[in-house]
Amino acid sequence: MKPEPDVWLLFSPVKGDATETIVQKATELGASKIVPLSTQRTVVKAIKTERLRNIMVEAAEQCERLTCPVLEEEEAKVVDIVGKWPEDRMLILCDETAVSSTRETVLNNMYTQSAADKKAGILIGPEGGWTSEELDLIRSVPNAVSLSLGPRILRAETAAIAALSIYQAFHGDWEPDK
Repeated sequence: MKPEPDVWLLFSPVKGDATETIVQKATELGASKIVPLSTQRTVVKAIKTERLRNIMVEAAEQCERLTCPVLEEEEAKVVDIVGKWPEDRMLILCDETAVSSTRETVLNNMYTQSAADKKAGILIGPEGGWTSEELDLIRSVPNAVSLSLGPRILRAETAAIAALSIYQAFHGDWEPDK
């Protein structure tokens, strides 16, 4: 069996059942780590980690995944993530203000990376989007790239599914063994 891709999902928890949907789908799509992220516009201040762990186990069983992602207990702050971001991991900022030509550049870079360099983290913003200060801070990370997910403003759960699907299409374990 191929090793699972090493992709992290960092997202701002959202209202209602959407946080649970994000965690469920991220597990099904092969995220190796899930990090709740506190931003300036984060509405939800507390998450039910035990409930999310149960959802991850159920999702892993449903898709016959052998592992569950690591779930960070505490919400990380954007400034802390930026300050500690690993040098060997691409940081993919899902950004509705990114220009469309960036998408091709990001995807081409992802496609041409060697197997050892396929580690990435995907940042999904809060309801209401990133603030300009957060965008500037995130973009200051040397290996950060902005990725537009198209012309529509997506809900956080849709953006997470779309971004993880793009990652899997280029770096993931969707291709059969050769």
